[in-house]
Amino acid sequence: MAISIQKKDFFDMLQKAYPIIPLKSSLQILSNFRITFNNQMLEITATDLDHSMKVSAQASSKIFRAFTVISNGPSHASCLRESSSHHRPVRVRSFLQSSR
Repeated sequence: MAISIQKKDFFDMLQKAYPIIPLKSSLQILSNFRITFNNQMLEITATDLDHSMKVSAQASSKIFRAFTVISNGPSHASCLRESSSHHRPVRVRSFLQSSR
């Protein structure tokens, strides 16, 4: 299962949300992004408990209408930089919430 989004749009979203993630934290969950897909919009949320940021962009999926996952922030940023494709599929392996 995958959603499709332009690499530039996804990278712009990550660049805006990533600075909110603390470099060192005793709470591991703060190094993650919350990624939500609903109504053809992909939203990334990051927080350090004092500040929060939500960024969104259009995306598409032929399978799912809505889902929410928690994903490691630093790994997304490094993986995207290494990719040469202009159209980046985002693959989701497990769900915290999902609906069809």
